[in-house]
Amino acid sequence: MEASALLPDWQHFASALQIVRPSQQLEFESVLPTKRWVDIGGYEAIKQALQRFIRLATLDAPLQLGIVPPSGVLLHGPSGCGKTALALAMIGESSCNVITIRGSELFSKYLGETEARLRRLFRTARAAAPCIVFMDEIDSIAAKREWSSVESGRFDQLIEVRMPSPADRAGILQVLSGKSRLADDVSVSELVEKTDGFSGSDLEQLFREAGLSALRACCHAEILCKSDFASALDKLQTQRLNWLV
Repeated sequence: MEASALLPDWQHFASALQIVRPSQQLEFESVLPTKRWVDIGGYEAIKQALQRFIRLATLDAPLQLGIVPPSGVLLHGPSGCGKTALALAMIGESSCNVITIRGSELFSKYLGETEARLRRLFRTARAAAPCIVFMDEIDSIAAKREWSSVESGRFDQLIEVRMPSPADRAGILQVLSGKSRLADDVSVSELVEKTDGFSGSDLEQLFREAGLSALRACCHAEILCKSDFASALDKLQTQRLNWLV
């Protein structure tokens, strides 16, 4: 065997980077997301805003202009609309270290303990810079503190992730369609019309239910038909009506 074959190349280092973390991060959970922007359908304006944010936050140009680069962005809106997925895609497209933590893991009933945990968290992030701190379910803290963190300007950018518009639903459905085989009688534009008021997670559930409908009809089914989506829509619409009642 040639000696050159025993030397590590970039592929070996790339594999190692999926496992090895900076020692400063060991106190907190670290994730290596696999989501990319192409995995997120719709919400084009929000995706562009997040791309600009991470680009400005990691460049030296703002400092050279005497401007403090942005350091915090808050995604807020109804549940199931893709806030976590958007954040993970932003992380997945960056080359930064990552610390992930849930709001419930930071909150403590003991006086001063929550603040101490936050200080420790950001001290760790600064030591591992460039580092993204991904705080999921932050409402568990913010609700208890009456959104004081928002009012005091701790976030440079507030982005509302609303229920998907028809264009957003079309984008989401296109991404979901790319993961399944659809029969010729399935029209994405027709699904867009029939899913008014559906969130991104609702649309994912629609595809799951359509798949289950196809398997109930034939355990070897490989294609989703219009009738499968019709059955799934009926079931989801009934569930939504029962929930409203």
